[in-house]
Parts: sequence; C-alpha cells; structure tokens
Amino acid sequence: MSPAIIILAAGSSSRLGRSKQLLTYQGVSLLKRTAHAALETKLPVFIVLGANAQAHQNDINELPLRITVNQEWSKGMGHSLKHGLRYVLQQMPDIDSVLVLVCDQPHIDSAHLLALKSKFEEGAASIIASAYAEGAGVPALFGREWFDQILQLPDDQGARSLISKNKSRVATVPFPLGAVDIDTEDDVTKFLTD
Repeated sequence: MSPAIIILAAGSSSRLGRSKQLLTYQGVSLLKRTAHAALETKLPVFIVLGANAQAHQNDINELPLRITVNQEWSKGMGHSLKHGLRYVLQQMPDIDSVLVLVCDQPHIDSAHLLALKSKFEEGAASIIASAYAEGAGVPALFGREWFDQILQLPDDQGARSLISKNKSRVATVPFPLGAVDIDTEDDVTKFLTD
C-alpha cells in the first residue's frame, strides 16, 4: 500500500488578512502549486478546504483531487487534520499511511514527497518528517499506528505536536527550504516576489 496525501488548506490566513492559498509564486497559486506537487507523486491526493472554500475550490477545480470541506475549520489545524484523516479512511479504509502537507511552503516538490515515502518504505521509522531550521515538521508521513493518536489531537494542535512529542520514533529527510512558509505580508514581500 502507498500513502494517501492530505493537503490541509482550510485556514483563514488570519495573520495575513487574506487567503494565502491564493497567493501566487512563479505565476501559480500556492494552493495549486502544492496540489501539483502532490499529484506528481501519483499517490491519491485528498484536500481539506474550509475558509473561502468556494474560491479555493474554483482554483483547483480541474485537478483530480478528492476534496472535502471542513465546516468547522475555525476550530484549528488539528480539527482539519482529523477531518481529513476521517475522510481518507472513509474512502480508503485499508490505507497504511498518510502524508500530511500544508500549502504555505512554496518550495514543496514531488521529489521531496517521494523521498519521505521511500524512507518510510525502508522501515526507517513510523513517522518520517521534513527537517529544516526550526526542527522537524511537515510535510510528514505517519504510519497507520499513529492514526488513533492523530484522531485524538486537540483541535488547535497539528501534526507537528505529534512529531515533537515522539522524537525517538521519527526519522527525517532534509528539506532546508521547508523553513520558508508564508504567514505575514513581510513573508509575502520576502519570499514570493517573482
């Protein structure tokens, strides 16, 4: 079995004050860039929308994604992750792992996602995370043994909390540019100038 990819794109970008999913980098929205990188892996790709769901869906309508809308997205990233995992398990009950992405890392690509998958298949660990300046985080792959813990996460805590609490069970793949994520207008100016 191969992992399913879950793209978390439900947040309202409150610190930015506008949809970061629709910000463009090299002429393509961050949402679509992330979706393309995921689809290039040839793995099944699920995406969780929430705030601005219709505008975001319009941006990716032509892509072969399995879309679910979390109506309670405002409860936090953990809530959207749990919503996404439940949706994956409804569609693919026997899936053995999930690869969790966010859409504010403009340098994500399919090669890195496949490197995470390969490390998991080697049996390196049951969590494979990306390593960058701030430590280990997403994109991250979680084996099935973590599904129950994901489903018990507090609504306001995402995948990173599981990674940081279980360091001895985490292997990493270097992703130095993963430290670049977009949260503020300063980030937009600094990182997204084409």
